[in-house]
Amino acid sequence: MKRIILLYIYLFPALLCAQYRVTGIVSDSIGTPLEKVSIVLLPQGLQQSSAKDGSFAFLLGSNTRIQFSMVGYERKVIELDKGRNQHINVVLSASQQKLDEVLVNTGYYKVDKSRVTGSFNAIDNKQLQFNPNGNIIERLEGITPSLQFDRKFNVNENVGEPALRLRGLSSIQSSTEPLIILDNFPYKGSINTINPDDIESITILKDAAAASIWGARAGNGVIVLTTKKGRAGDAIKVSFGTQLVLSDRPDLFYNLNFLDSKSMMEIEKTLFDRSYYKKANQTMLPDYVSLLFKLKENKIDQTEFDQIKNRMEMQDIRQEAREELYRQAVTQRYNLMLSGGSTKNRFVLSGSFNKDLLNVIGNKAQRYTLRGANELKLTSQLTLNTEVQVARLDNVNNGYNLTNLNGTRTLSPYTFLRNVDGTAASTNYKYLREYVEQAESTGLLNWDFKPLEDRELLNKSNQSKNLLLAAGLNYRLLDGLSLDFKYQYQNISNSSQNWYDKDSYYVRNLVNQYTQTDMTRIIPYSGILEGGTNRNIVNHNFRLQGNYQKKFATNYELSALAGAEISANLTKDLPGFRLFDYNRDILTNQIAFDYTNLYKLRPNGSARVPVPPNNMQDITERFLSYFANASLTIQDRHSFSGSVRWDASNIFGVKTNQKGVPLWSLGAKEKLIAFDFLKNNWLSQLDVRATYGVNGNINAALSALPSAFFNNYDLMTGLPYSQLRSAGNPNLRWEKIKILNLGLDFGFLKQRLTGSVEYFHKKGTDLIGQKLYDPTTGISPVDGTYYIDNSVNYANMITKGLDFNLRALLLQGDFKWSVNTLLSYTSNKVTDYMAASRVSTSSYVTSPVPTVGKSLDQLYAWKFGGLSAENGMILTPSGDQDYLQYMNNAKIEDLEYVGLRFPPWQGSLMQSFNYKGFELNANIEFKMGFYLRRASIDYSKLFANGIGNRDYERRWQKIGDEQFTTVPAMPTNVDNRRDALYANSMVLIEKGDFVRLSNIQMAYTFKWRNVKSVQTRVFGAINNLGMLYRANKSGLDPDFYQANYPKPRTYTIGFQLDF
Repeated sequence: MKRIILLYIYLFPALLCAQYRVTGIVSDSIGTPLEKVSIVLLPQGLQQSSAKDGSFAFLLGSNTRIQFSMVGYERKVIELDKGRNQHINVVLSASQQKLDEVLVNTGYYKVDKSRVTGSFNAIDNKQLQFNPNGNIIERLEGITPSLQFDRKFNVNENVGEPALRLRGLSSIQSSTEPLIILDNFPYKGSINTINPDDIESITILKDAAAASIWGARAGNGVIVLTTKKGRAGDAIKVSFGTQLVLSDRPDLFYNLNFLDSKSMMEIEKTLFDRSYYKKANQTMLPDYVSLLFKLKENKIDQTEFDQIKNRMEMQDIRQEAREELYRQAVTQRYNLMLSGGSTKNRFVLSGSFNKDLLNVIGNKAQRYTLRGANELKLTSQLTLNTEVQVARLDNVNNGYNLTNLNGTRTLSPYTFLRNVDGTAASTNYKYLREYVEQAESTGLLNWDFKPLEDRELLNKSNQSKNLLLAAGLNYRLLDGLSLDFKYQYQNISNSSQNWYDKDSYYVRNLVNQYTQTDMTRIIPYSGILEGGTNRNIVNHNFRLQGNYQKKFATNYELSALAGAEISANLTKDLPGFRLFDYNRDILTNQIAFDYTNLYKLRPNGSARVPVPPNNMQDITERFLSYFANASLTIQDRHSFSGSVRWDASNIFGVKTNQKGVPLWSLGAKEKLIAFDFLKNNWLSQLDVRATYGVNGNINAALSALPSAFFNNYDLMTGLPYSQLRSAGNPNLRWEKIKILNLGLDFGFLKQRLTGSVEYFHKKGTDLIGQKLYDPTTGISPVDGTYYIDNSVNYANMITKGLDFNLRALLLQGDFKWSVNTLLSYTSNKVTDYMAASRVSTSSYVTSPVPTVGKSLDQLYAWKFGGLSAENGMILTPSGDQDYLQYMNNAKIEDLEYVGLRFPPWQGSLMQSFNYKGFELNANIEFKMGFYLRRASIDYSKLFANGIGNRDYERRWQKIGDEQFTTVPAMPTNVDNRRDALYANSMVLIEKGDFVRLSNIQMAYTFKWRNVKSVQTRVFGAINNLGMLYRANKSGLDPDFYQANYPKPRTYTIGFQLDF
């Protein structure tokens, strides 16, 4: 017996070692459990795979290491604490050498990108951190192809949110904005209420196969935001981040529409000598003109006149405004997130606070967000998901800037904001200065407007609140077959409130205006509280969906889903209010006013007491949808997909809902690298893709039923009235966008060089357009404008383009250097549209008119006929100065077709450098192939409103100047047509091409030696660094050429702590 025991000890020494149990869960970077991960015990090589929920378990003896690997993920080896039972959570990172192996989220399902046939862009959290400023959508600029930011509406002080285009335009009159999805459903609130730190990844769906699952709302593309989730089986993790953002003062010297004080005063003196100005009806006159009148009327002597004049000539309102009205903006951001889970649940709880002191003194904003999400396994087959999001956005806009300081006339460059003694100055605002100065002596209130004091006597605020509740149940019926029920409720409320102190200009102006001849005050001299129209939006979404995913015989993988969805969107606008004689302390007010009586106004005219905002509307939009989607992958080489969706809505006509024409898509993908003749050492990936299908687009502003606008009273009669807005359209239906997409994905040198090339062709049919009717119906244009809507589905257009993406890993190892190049091209052409028969030729110059055979971004200009050698006036192309005859008789063929006003080419070049914990990222953006119309001197606006332009200094002044300048001479009379001919002529067209250094970011991530679970990241970033190249010679930023100043440069420093 003793010999037998010794033999066992010799042959099986492992039996003498104490065994211990190791369990765990393996998941990806966003916490999704990974099934069939290869788990190998080292060094013996024993192997098993993770279960469907990512779990695994071992009974170990001498093993101290476990290796985890899966296609598309980096291999990971875990060192074990030998000799004790333990539970470990393993997170696998997506492989950098298998770039396309990422999950794509469509809002209905998630799928590995290597198997999708459609056109997607997947942006992970690391890419979103490249630009830490702006809302979550603005952070996509420059890092994704074909997403275009249109800033043509950024005028004056507006340098904020741009309009979006995804792969160009798909509609003529309807919205061009892509659909925004938050996790599972469309997001109806402001994008600014979403905390960017809550977003884990973004998927952009660009073609029919990708977006058709969203049916009649996907014609402009879809952007899916995926929020962060906890990781199953993970210990509680805490993440805290803070950022400080500083923004430069705006560049007030950028605006071309400005003249220095001396030049403006010379112009005003010339007009004064021509008797252009009249002191009639107390109409406001420029301060220098008032000074000239005082000298002429002997109210001041020459010495006093010269002193004031010299001070005016030395003044530049921009310099004083820079110090008194504007400041360096400061933003503070704080974000706290807790996440974790067990074998049965995973959760995340986050909160954020933003505080903004904006560039204009007196303007500020705050944002609060709170979010909680939990996934709980009720049974082995039933999972419950719940989520709550709360957001509040507060804005205060008490400040004055160089735009809202403009009163009856544009602010003069010699305007003072402070007096010599430092007190707040009274600026010329609405009425004749002399009339204002005499107000108190006639028994009226002080009528001075002092902006530096006035901003302290008011509080103008608006508030946006957002509540989102979501719940979902997933029931696993069989292996691979599950049933989903999801519900989401969203409530959005927007309100505004303005309070004015009794000494504010707003109150004093109203009191004085309505003071009668006998000095009776109709408006009480007390505070006023106003409330704007309150909007409340309630959105309900229900979805029932079946999912099936199964592998057959190791070579076939089938994924399919089908379901139904019901949604309702309720929008209600409630009227505002205006409370006179308002006391903030005891909350009293007076509302007993006769709103029907006409009162005499000072200085002239008559009017009723201002009524509160009384706009009301109640809109209900309901949608019913049925959908199905399926994909089949064979031998991991051949992939096929198809989808179909049927939509109905109460905004469509009855006939349309009865027909229910479905929207659909088909797609295929082939991995050519599997063919033997393509297998080699340098080619690692070669995939071809093709999809075709039909998406839809909805114009929510239209209705199948007649609609009218109702008002309480007519200004002339005082009686209620209504106005027909639309005759109704029982055939109203969604717009259809037929999309063809061809794609090639490639990789070389073991994925050191990867990229893709895509061609797309979109044909919009049944687009909404204005159609000519028999004039006897009453639906006809008046001077090209329709006052009764006549929009029907009939128009067509084509949009096509290319997307190119190239990523190169130039160096790897401790020092990594990667370059990512994006390039996209889009063009569009109208193929069927019926323009109003009386659209003037001038309309083609001032704004795009849909024209068959032309782009919606077309830019026309009047041909430039040069300047007269005799008087310096602009000549028509006919060589004369008969502007009325030329412009009235001109045809579209007489115009100069310039090109496009929106860039067809755009792209970026991003470089990333990494060395151990250090990161350096720089992004260069460019836009090419478009034109802009810069502003120049417009003498009609100069004389009437004081709007100047630097070109005035280059004007024609003597015979022979026409050889050196294109700026007309200052005329002796006003002729709007002459000024319009010049303002819209070819001579003011410039190329818009530019290259911009968009942002630079530097970061360092370090881990604590003694505490492995703690990680700290510090970073700094600079945005809007400036132009590297611009084609225009005027120094304009083509993105903001109509704004008073470009977007200021920002500086960010941040700190992130994870433990």
